[in-house]
Amino acid sequence: MTEVQEAKITKILPSRDMVSKKTSIEISLDNPQRQIVLGSYTKVYFENVEGEVGLIVPNQAILSTFGMPQVLVIDGKKAQLKRIEILKQNDQFSQIS
Repeated sequence: MTEVQEAKITKILPSRDMVSKKTSIEISLDNPQRQIVLGSYTKVYFENVEGEVGLIVPNQAILSTFGMPQVLVIDGKKAQLKRIEILKQNDQFSQIS
């Protein structure tokens, strides 16, 4: 089946393969004709509707120093605080730049 269908990411699972950089997500989409069955594989392409480019991080990863949002970034063997801008946020994740 070659079809474009809109879906919503409902969960990004915390486990991640550190070698391939792959992670598992849960999506919600309409399946009225039951063409998608349990165990199906697909290719998923993400599009940011508003056109903003950013990184998605869990809200717990965002630190605040003097009211400025920051995240820890690994540079070699050192962790450094990096100031960020929060573009969007929901109850679990933030899109940052």
